[in-house]
Amino acid sequence: DQRWGRAMGTDVHVIVVAPSDQSKVLLDLAERRIAELESRWSRFIATSEISRLGSGRPVLVSSDTLDAVERAIAAWRWTDGHYDPTVADALVAAGYDKSFDQLESPTNSPAPPTTVPTPAGVVVDRVVGAITLPAGVRIDLGGIGKGLAADMVSEMLLDQGACGASVNLGGDVRVRGQAPAESSWLIEVPHLNNALIALSAGAVATSGTTRRLWDNARGPAHHLIDPATGKPALLAPEIVTVIAGSGSDAEVVATELCLVVRHQRMATAQARGVEAMFIDDDAGEKVVEMSPGFSEFLV
Repeated sequence: DQRWGRAMGTDVHVIVVAPSDQSKVLLDLAERRIAELESRWSRFIATSEISRLGSGRPVLVSSDTLDAVERAIAAWRWTDGHYDPTVADALVAAGYDKSFDQLESPTNSPAPPTTVPTPAGVVVDRVVGAITLPAGVRIDLGGIGKGLAADMVSEMLLDQGACGASVNLGGDVRVRGQAPAESSWLIEVPHLNNALIALSAGAVATSGTTRRLWDNARGPAHHLIDPATGKPALLAPEIVTVIAGSGSDAEVVATELCLVVRHQRMATAQARGVEAMFIDDDAGEKVVEMSPGFSEFLV
């Protein structure tokens, strides 16, 4: 059985493979869990735990938020700073100051900052259950949140009795366990002539400059902030799709691959242990590149 909805500013599609008398209960659980994570992680909800951080003092938070921030800091280190969760103010400065569903264009916004704080001074205290951000530092989990949520919700569904589960948050998909009919889960790649990726388990995430695009007072802008400049990245591909073992890793590496220089993309994907596909616009011509193993997942 399956269910569609809206959460985290995007479309949600959850599939469960379970006895018919359990599927509605499981889908209800998934819906509530996604809403709970959004209420804790969204920077667009003033009462969220992420929004309450940044005072310079410890803030008590849930284990979900401890996990998310801890993983985000680890991802910053893993990607040599290309993924940086402290880009929240840079996103606001670029015009992304409200949920994308509500974003108006154009928007008058202040000049972007020239630097991003980095999470070097963030303290995650597991004993107390608190997070301390230096004063003035704010976190955005957009580059990891949906993937991590898909990881958590799909794991919960199997723990609660599902034989298989697929959690799709805005095109970032995490699959586990038994597929509904085929031997593998089939995930559509609409930007690649509606090709299908076949996965027995794992995740697919897509990013790029055509995914969340708007105009601000200075012209076109997008959500991929380069931490080195505090501004939307200039040379990011139109589309990057990553296949990885988890949703959080897929999202983080997709972000990283949008920020490294073009000739380093494939080597970076290989170093991160993922498969990746890129679509670039070269003088009006669409150019598609794939890592060696990416095509093996296509059906």
